[in-house]
Amino acid sequence: MSGNMYLNFFLNGMVELPGIFLYLFTINRYGRKKTCVMFHAIAGISLSMTAVLNFTAGTPALKGFASALSFAGKFGISGSFMTIFLYTPEIYPTNLRALGMGLASAASRIGGMISPYAAMFGAYIPWGPGVVFGSLSLGVTVLFLWLPETTGKELPDTLEEAKNFYVLKDNKKKTKMNS
Repeated sequence: MSGNMYLNFFLNGMVELPGIFLYLFTINRYGRKKTCVMFHAIAGISLSMTAVLNFTAGTPALKGFASALSFAGKFGISGSFMTIFLYTPEIYPTNLRALGMGLASAASRIGGMISPYAAMFGAYIPWGPGVVFGSLSLGVTVLFLWLPETTGKELPDTLEEAKNFYVLKDNKKKTKMNS
């Protein structure tokens, strides 16, 4: 982002506050799945549009709009991060929950190790980080559609209950389609 480094750091922190409030408002009202899809979609669309503007931006107004969109992307990722930490343990059965959280945490740490190189990547290809992060967010948004909603449901304790939990979700979709 262009401009004052300290102001950008402050604004990056401040943009998380509305994400927290929106998360608190939507997580039990609309469910974990819809909330996470919404936050990831905001992040993916914003970061993809930032990449397009960084590719074509020449005027200060477009650069300012690209900065605003990158803040919107940060807002979306902050909200999805909070939602994922609540949602991820709920999709695993009790006897596999610790293993599932460990794998998810390891995958996120790999992403955390790679992310500092985004600045170097952006130095060579200005629109590159936006394309990578935006497309990954949009891809995750689509993949979330296959996960079950866990809000208000009894969580599975065993692997067999988890299989039934996912089968029940698929059967409800088929019943709605046939109606």
